[in-house]
Amino acid sequence: MSISFSATAYPRDTAPGGVLSSRALAFLLYGFVVVANVSDVVTSLQVIRGGGITAGQVLKSAVFAFLFVANLDRVSQRGGLVFCYLLFAYFMVVELVAVAGHHEARFLVDGFVFASKALLPFMAYYWLETQVDEGRLSFGTLERLLLLYVALFCLNILVPVALGVSLLNYGTSGYTGFYNAGNELGAFIAFMVPVTLYFSFRGNHRFIAALLAAALVVCGILTGAKTPLLASALSLVLVPLIMWRHFVAGAVIGGVVLAGPVLYVLTHLSDLARLLPESIFGRLITAVTERYSLIEILLGVRIEYFRLYMDQLQASGLVQGLFGRGFVAAADFMLPVTGAYKAAEMEAVDLVARYGFVGLTLVVILVLGVFILHAARDAYSRVLTYATLILVLVSLLAGHVLGNAFCGFVLGMAYAARVCPTRA
Repeated sequence: MSISFSATAYPRDTAPGGVLSSRALAFLLYGFVVVANVSDVVTSLQVIRGGGITAGQVLKSAVFAFLFVANLDRVSQRGGLVFCYLLFAYFMVVELVAVAGHHEARFLVDGFVFASKALLPFMAYYWLETQVDEGRLSFGTLERLLLLYVALFCLNILVPVALGVSLLNYGTSGYTGFYNAGNELGAFIAFMVPVTLYFSFRGNHRFIAALLAAALVVCGILTGAKTPLLASALSLVLVPLIMWRHFVAGAVIGGVVLAGPVLYVLTHLSDLARLLPESIFGRLITAVTERYSLIEILLGVRIEYFRLYMDQLQASGLVQGLFGRGFVAAADFMLPVTGAYKAAEMEAVDLVARYGFVGLTLVVILVLGVFILHAARDAYSRVLTYATLILVLVSLLAGHVLGNAFCGFVLGMAYAARVCPTRA
């Protein structure tokens, strides 16, 4: 069977499912969005108290298991799904080999959790696409689901900040609300700001979407991290131009408009950084004033992690280079260095270490397949393409994209909205 990422609709009489009405499905998904947000908060509390198996891991693994089984009926009609199942099997084989070598059963559990979170967006997309094809799910419903998720996400940051009980980003500066996370929040904000901006211009609930887009930008600022700050600034300028019918001309205009401010910021980074409030941007101020190059400012401590991982990969044999050592076992050498199984936090490097160049190639093929599918000419597809490019850039610089706890089902919903027959 050839691998195809086509979005051709299923025939109505052969489509799987059919048990839930469109209203029942919508309420089920609304409920899931609420439960997912609650589980993320509970997970943060569990991590603070010592970790272990968290509520978020249980929920997302259960959802993945449901989608894994539910999508089996669609394999004959979707080559891309076959690819997802093969990739999952590949991940698990690598993890089983790692367990055999290290005799640590938890390595297999952690590997399964990562694999399920990494493939959740794709499994969710294919399942939701089927609901769209069968007429049970509309663009309007997906829009409301995405806006509801953004609203709850923003509340979980803004309310604790207003009450003075917010967690700090990495325990130093910047506010993350009830979430014990940093880069994961940045990746979610980087993707959802452009999508929410689209809804504020052409959606069914434009005023609400505009308020949520503004709240999302404020949340990104409050985290004090580079990723949401830069991504939000770019999106506020570029998304309106991307949505313009003459988007090629818009891209040129955007480049001209941004050139001056970008050059000014780059040449006055230290001076501008000192004007920022230290309680929010303390880590960023330190990075800008104490590091000597733009790449050091952007990557920070990841540069050292990158060097350590490159040395380890060069010392690995051909088999480990091709197939990796497993999700946790790949970071075994970091334990005596940092006191933890520390990832490189650069997606491509981590993938090669964990699942080898074969694993990296398979993931790239899967991502490119979905990316090409959605690179259409209408405004929503262009915004989705831009948001995906932002995520790819974030994955190269900051990691925490593949397997992101916040992005999984949200990415699936955003991509499924692309195949709706009518859009706002």
